[in-house]
Amino acid sequence: MKDHVEQVKETILRLETAWNHKNAYLWASAFTESCDYIDVFGHFHHEWSHDGNAQLHDRVWKTVYAKSHMQFRVAKIDFPCLIVTGK
Repeated sequence: MKDHVEQVKETILRLETAWNHKNAYLWASAFTESCDYIDVFGHFHHEWSHDGNAQLHDRVWKTVYAKSHMQFRVAKIDFPCLIVTGK
């Protein structure tokens, strides 16, 4: 099994890649099939499915975030806490 730190780094890279290529299903695959999620608009999605996650991101990437670019920087990985910043 891979080291937990490497798994976290790979997940963060997958999110960044998905965002920058506007790949909604790659983005959603970084989450569990049923997850709680607060979107950028402050809406809470309880037990959100991959399809629901992907559909929302597909919509925002075709509109308000069409020209956006995300770059994540892992500031620190210290289990059980993870701090990630985006710009």
